[in-house]
Amino acid sequence: MKAFTSYRDYSAEYDTDTHVLTVRLAQAGFFTVKADEARYDGRKAFDLSDYESSSIRVEKGFDRQTLRVEYQGGPEEQESFAIVVTLSSSGVDYRMDVMGHYDVWLNGDMKYANSPRPVCLDRRGMDLRCGFGPAASKVDNALFDEASDSALEVIGPGFRMKYDWERRLFVHSMHTGGDDIVRGFSLRVKRRVYETRFGVAYAPVNRNNRFPRPPVGWMTWYAVQFDACEKTVLENARFLKEKLAAYGANAIWVDWEWYHRDFSGTHDPGVDVFHPDPERYPNGLAAVANEIKAMGLIPALWIGATNDPTRNEFIQANPDALLVQKRGWCGQYFLDPTHPKVLSQYIPRVFSQIREMGYEAAKWDCLPITFERVDSNHDKLYNPALSTDEAMRAVVAAARDVVGPDFYMLSCSGDTLRDMLFAGDLFDAARIGGDIFRWSEFISQGVNRILAMYPFHNTLLYADPDNVVIRPKYNTFDQAVSRVSIVSVLGLPFTIGDNLPDLEDERLSLIRRAIPIMDIHPMDIRENIGDNRQLVVNLAIATPYEEWNVVDVLNLLETRNTLYISLDGNLHLDTGAGERYLLFDYWNGEYMGEVGEGFRLTLDPCASRVICVRRKTGIPQIISTTRHISQGALELSDVSYDRERRVLSGTADVVPGDDYAIYVYAPAGLRLYYEGNDSCVFDVERVDLRENLEFEAQCPEGSVWKIPLGSEAGGKTPWSVAFIPCHPA
Repeated sequence: MKAFTSYRDYSAEYDTDTHVLTVRLAQAGFFTVKADEARYDGRKAFDLSDYESSSIRVEKGFDRQTLRVEYQGGPEEQESFAIVVTLSSSGVDYRMDVMGHYDVWLNGDMKYANSPRPVCLDRRGMDLRCGFGPAASKVDNALFDEASDSALEVIGPGFRMKYDWERRLFVHSMHTGGDDIVRGFSLRVKRRVYETRFGVAYAPVNRNNRFPRPPVGWMTWYAVQFDACEKTVLENARFLKEKLAAYGANAIWVDWEWYHRDFSGTHDPGVDVFHPDPERYPNGLAAVANEIKAMGLIPALWIGATNDPTRNEFIQANPDALLVQKRGWCGQYFLDPTHPKVLSQYIPRVFSQIREMGYEAAKWDCLPITFERVDSNHDKLYNPALSTDEAMRAVVAAARDVVGPDFYMLSCSGDTLRDMLFAGDLFDAARIGGDIFRWSEFISQGVNRILAMYPFHNTLLYADPDNVVIRPKYNTFDQAVSRVSIVSVLGLPFTIGDNLPDLEDERLSLIRRAIPIMDIHPMDIRENIGDNRQLVVNLAIATPYEEWNVVDVLNLLETRNTLYISLDGNLHLDTGAGERYLLFDYWNGEYMGEVGEGFRLTLDPCASRVICVRRKTGIPQIISTTRHISQGALELSDVSYDRERRVLSGTADVVPGDDYAIYVYAPAGLRLYYEGNDSCVFDVERVDLRENLEFEAQCPEGSVWKIPLGSEAGGKTPWSVAFIPCHPA
C-alpha cells in the first residue's frame, strides 16, 4: 500500500510494504528513509515487520500537507508505532511516535543536484576542513551544489552520510540514541547560500578557463622584484619547464615591473600600460609570451588597468576621462570608471592587447587604491549617481566581455573584503592578502586571511594566498615546509616566489611534492578565526578504493609547541566502535604507529607535520606514497586486495625519473613476499624496524614496507605486492 502527497517543492510517498518514505525535492533530487529497527541497550528490540497491520492517511492543513502512517499489532513493549511526515514551505519534518527509550535506527539514500559536496553549514571550530572527492565526516549534514548556490540540509540525531561509488549517490544513517524527546529529523533546502550568508553576487567558479584546477606557476615580483626582465623571465621559464613541469607547474607570471621601475608611481614618457619598458623587454611582451608557450607553459601578465604612471595616449586624447592625478605606489593617473570612453574604448583596448600579445591570464592589480581614489573624488565622476562598487563592477564586466570566459582573471586585491569580492562572480580568482615575505607576514597576510576567505575557494572563485616564498633569506627549512604544506593541502593556487636557479634541490623537492594543486574544496561554509598559536588543517579524501585524511598541523609560534590531536574532536573520525587508525608522517617518511583516540605532537618553532591518517582495515593496505602530499589521491588508481592470493595491486601514474615509492602496511601475521615482486626485489625496505626486531620476525603488531616503483619512463605503472605469513620468531 502506498500514499502520496505534495506541497510546493516537496512531495512524499510512503510504501507500507517496504516501509520506505521517498521525498522528492522538485527537480533537485530525492531523499529516502526507512525506520530500520529499534534497539534497547544496544540490542535489537523490534522492527516494522513485527506489526500485523498498517494504515495511511493524508491530512490537509492550511499551510501544510501531512502524511500519517500508523502500525498496529506490534510487540508487547511497543504495540503501536506511528510515523508523521509534514510538508510545508520550510521543508519536510519526519516524526516517530515511540514510547520509551528506544534507539531507533534509520537509513536510506540521498541525491541532490548533479555534483554535490558534503558540507556543514553552521559548525564552529578551530580546525580548517577541506575535502577531495565526495568525502564526508561525522559533522557534515548537508549536500551543497555550487552550480545553484543551494544545499540540502538534514537536521537529525546521529546523522552520517557516505558516498556509494557503485550507485553514484550518498547513503545515510541516523539514530535517535534512545532519547524520548528527539524522535525524528527535518529536511531543508537552503537557497542562495553564499549570496545570503556573505552578501555577494554569486556565480560558480569557472573551470572552463586555462586553469581548470588552481594554477601552479612562477612570478617575477617576489623572486627578483625590479631586476625582472626578459632574460630573467625566460631563464626561470626554462628552469621550470625542465625541473617542475612534469610535476604539475604550468604558468609564468610577468608582474608589474614591465612598466614600473620603482614605487614612485612615475616612469619615462612612452612607458605605460600599452608599452613595456624597452630596456627590460627589448623584444616586446609578445615575444616573451611566444617563448613561454613554446615551452608548453601558460603566459600570464600583471596589469593595473585603472591607472598609469605616465600620461598615456588615451589620456592625452581624452583628458576628461581622467578622474584625478595623484601619485601612488602604482601610478599617478587614475581614470574615471564611469566615463563612457573608459568602458567602450580604454578597457577593451587594454585587454584586447593582452590577448593579442598571447597572454592567457592576467593579474589585475591596483583595485584597492582605485577604490580609495574613486571614493574620495566621487563628486567628480562622469556619473556620480553610481556607487564606487557599481562603477568598478562595470569596468570588470567590460574587461570580461573582451577576454571571454576561457581567460583567467586574478583580482590582485587582498586589502578588504570589499575589494576582494565586489566582482567575485566575474573574476576567476582573488588574492586574499598582502605581500608575504617575512614569517610574520605569512601569518597575518597568509594564514589569517586563509581562515577568513577559505569558504569562497573553489566555489565562488580560487582564493589566492599570493606567492609561496621558501628561500633561506626569509625561511628556515621548517618554515618553508609550513608554507608549502598549507597551500597544497588546502588546494590553493601555488605561485613560486623565488628565483628558481638559486633554490637548492632540497627546497625544490618541497615544491615537487606539493604540486599539482588538486580539486580540493571547503567543507565548512563559514569564516573562521585562529588563535595565532597553531592551526589544524584537515583534508578528507574519498576515492573509489579508500577514504583517508591528510592532516597538516602547523605551529605558528616561534617556540616549541606540544598539542594533542583528537581523532574524534579534531578530525571528526569515527572512534566509537573500537576503530584503529594508522599514522604516517609524510615529510619525514616515518610510520608513527596506530592509535584509537588521538596522538600527541611536539613541533619545533614555525614547523609543520603532515600526517596521513588511515583507518586500519585488517588487510594489507597503502598508508602513504612519496609522489604528492595527498599520499595516493593524485597518482593511484584501481587499488584492490585479493584475499585469496594475498596480493595488493594497483596503478601509479609516475613522473619520469622520479624516485617514487609506496608505503604498505601488512597486518599482524603477514609480511611482504619480496622475493616474488620483480619490480622491487632488491630495494624493498622495512621501515618500522626496532632494534630487537629482525627483518623476517613474527609481526604481532603489523609491519610497514617501502616499495620503490620509480622508473625513467614513468607514466601509468601497474604494480602488485604479494604477502605471506611471517616466519616464526
